[in-house]
Amino acid sequence: MGTLPADLHLHSKLCGHACGELEEYIERGIEVGLEAVGFSFHLPVEIPHEGKVNVTREELDFLAGEVERLRAAYGGDIPVLFGGEADYLPGSEAEIAGILAAYPFDYVIGSVHFIGTWAFDHPGYTDEFDSWDLLELYERYFGLVCEAARSGLYDIVGHVDLVKKFGHRPDGDWSGLLDRVCRVIGECDLCVEINTAGLDKPVGEQYASEAFVRRLCELGIPISFGSDAHAPDQVARYFDRAVALARAAGYSSYACFERRGRAARPL
Repeated sequence: MGTLPADLHLHSKLCGHACGELEEYIERGIEVGLEAVGFSFHLPVEIPHEGKVNVTREELDFLAGEVERLRAAYGGDIPVLFGGEADYLPGSEAEIAGILAAYPFDYVIGSVHFIGTWAFDHPGYTDEFDSWDLLELYERYFGLVCEAARSGLYDIVGHVDLVKKFGHRPDGDWSGLLDRVCRVIGECDLCVEINTAGLDKPVGEQYASEAFVRRLCELGIPISFGSDAHAPDQVARYFDRAVALARAAGYSSYACFERRGRAARPL
C-alpha cells in the first residue's frame, strides 16, 4: 500500500502537449509511493481550438488497450485506473455522453477550459482578461462549472478555480459565489480534485484554494488528488502539501474510483 493518495490526473503524449511513456508515469507513481495511478486522457470532444489538445477516437481506442496491458503488467505493484478528462462546453453534452458510453472508464473529470471560444487558461490569450470585470468573469466561469456539475456526466470536478491561473482575482469578498458553487457540486454528489498543477503556474496556488477546500469539507463534499502531470517527473508533485492542506481543512479520507463507482479511502 502506498503512502500517498492516488494521483487521478495523469496525461499522455498523444494529447500533443505532454511527453513520456505511460510506463514512466506508472513507475514514477510506484517510486513515490502512490496508492494508485489514474490516467485522465483528454477525451475527443470538439473544442474551439486549432492545436492538438485532445486525443482522437482512434488514439483513445489504443490507450484503452494500453491501460489493460499495463494493468496486467503492473497489477502486483500498483492499481492502474482508466479515466478521462472531458471539456465542458454548453451544447456538448450529447457528444460527451456518447464517448463515455463507449469505454469502460473508472472515472471522468469534468473541466472548463473555455469561456465561449476563449481558451482563458492558454498563456497566448491572457490579454483578454483586461476586457473583463473580474467579478463578472468569475460569475461566468463558475456558472459554467455549475452547468458541468448539473450535466450528470462527470465524477470529479477538475481544477475547480482554474480561472485564477494567471493571478487574476476579483477585488473584495466573493465568498458568496464560492459557497454557491460548492453547494451545487454537493447537490450533484460530485467529488472535487485538489489539483497541484497550479503551484507551478503564475497564481502559485493549488486548485482548489484553501478557502474552497475548507468549504467543501464543511459541506461533506469528497475530494480526490491530481497532479495534472504532462511529464513523468510531475507525477504526485506537491502531494505532501496537498495532503497537509486537506487534513488541515478537516478531511480524513479521499475518493478513489472503479468503473464509475466512488469509494472513500483513508487519508
